[in-house]
Amino acid sequence: MKIPAADTVTFVTISTLRIEYRLVDRGGPLVVFSNGAGRGYEDWDAVVGLLRDGCSTLRWNRPGVGQSDPPDRPQTCAVGAGLLAGLLETVADRTAGRRLVMVGHSLGGSIVEKLLESPGSGIVGGVLVEPTTAEGVEYVLGHGMYDAQGTFGEADYARESMGELRGTGPSEPLPVVIIAGTKELDPSDYLYGYRSFRLGELERYARRFGDARVVRAPANLHFPQLTEPALVAVEIAGMLGDIFHRID
Repeated sequence: MKIPAADTVTFVTISTLRIEYRLVDRGGPLVVFSNGAGRGYEDWDAVVGLLRDGCSTLRWNRPGVGQSDPPDRPQTCAVGAGLLAGLLETVADRTAGRRLVMVGHSLGGSIVEKLLESPGSGIVGGVLVEPTTAEGVEYVLGHGMYDAQGTFGEADYARESMGELRGTGPSEPLPVVIIAGTKELDPSDYLYGYRSFRLGELERYARRFGDARVVRAPANLHFPQLTEPALVAVEIAGMLGDIFHRID
């Protein structure tokens, strides 16, 4: 029997924190989205809008974002991965036995990487959109391109988060796609040097996942899901296979 779609904002308490999430349940495989630091799940609206029947989606806001509770501890990627694992347990009564594709942007990509290190049952791969890397963190900090967020802000603990990652990719072979923002910049733009560095950085980062593909998104530097949602959706579709859903 086909499960009717339901797009509702729901809350669950995980590790004493109330977490906001949004599950659209159409049956079939489940695509799980994790946002960048300080960003809300609305960043994925356009991508989710391209995923049709036969595919379910799960989005969530980490502590301090949207209607989720403020953080009560340093927000590293291991903490985020623990919260996401708890959320997946919460929805397991509706999603048990389904294939899972994990999608993450920026620091959300690091959270996905942490889960992929020891993938649970059902995870079939990951799509990392402009993921945070150790090299990138050191570049940004070293060039004074970062302003502190405040108490327990995720970006404030980016270096600690990178230290929590094993750096060797999944414990078992899984397909991974890395989407890199490659927008052309004027040489006078203060991000011009970072862009040149970033392309090589993500190519090196991809090697930890074996045969990971790096897909270029030419319309944006760091938010391809906003400017090129179809590109992101196509990569998700490829991860799941055309048998599970279609993209208009």
